[in-house]
Amino acid sequence: IPRWRQERERLLEELCHWILGSAPPAPTNLEAEVLGERVVDAVRIREVELRFGPGHKARLWVQLYLPGGEGPFPVFMTQDNHLGWAQVALRRGYIACVYAGSDSRDDTDTFAEAWPEHDWSRLLRRGWAAGRCLDYLATVPEADVTKNVLTGHSRNGKSSLMGAALDERIAVVISSSSGTGGALPSRYAGETEFKEGIELITRRFPDWFHPRWRFFVGREHKVPVDLHHLTALCAPRPCLLSIALNDNVEHSW
Repeated sequence: IPRWRQERERLLEELCHWILGSAPPAPTNLEAEVLGERVVDAVRIREVELRFGPGHKARLWVQLYLPGGEGPFPVFMTQDNHLGWAQVALRRGYIACVYAGSDSRDDTDTFAEAWPEHDWSRLLRRGWAAGRCLDYLATVPEADVTKNVLTGHSRNGKSSLMGAALDERIAVVISSSSGTGGALPSRYAGETEFKEGIELITRRFPDWFHPRWRFFVGREHKVPVDLHHLTALCAPRPCLLSIALNDNVEHSW
């Protein structure tokens, strides 16, 4: 275990330098404002705005779905555009937590404004946001935060892996079809492999990753660290990778 701790720190540092960018430590000044709460079919739906960081400049919109009963209940976290998944978890006895860390609703630009000294990418900010949900859930009596799962699909599958890499309190991560930049090593992808690669991702979505990653377009085999290491950083926690056989952006093997 001590050797793994050393290797984990090294891999995370390399990933942040070359691919993800840097993130600040977890803030210690989190404030939560309940924007509203209603009950629908015995389910409490609570809308919250979290504020934290220097001058409380960083904000994050969160919505909780709390099942009836005293709990404590396990927690299912995902981005707001995967509300359907969250509602399935709710029916199975989880507290469902959705947050503004997706294309449809993204509060993470406020993180960059609060910590301008960090060069974190957009997807890293979205992954880091899951930890702030856990910070708030730790104050919710009905939540058992030791039993939690973080999930997302495609770009959100990438950010979920990043969130689990940064925050070891995340107990389980499920990454659906995350492709290159998620679970798939870039050296086994790219245009020569007829799959999505560094060139396409960094050109179409220049803020998803750190600009240094683009240095390796056409030289993918020279990346000092690769994305299978991102999955490795979940260890020893459970990690489920969901990959389609005929996905046009990733290799199932």
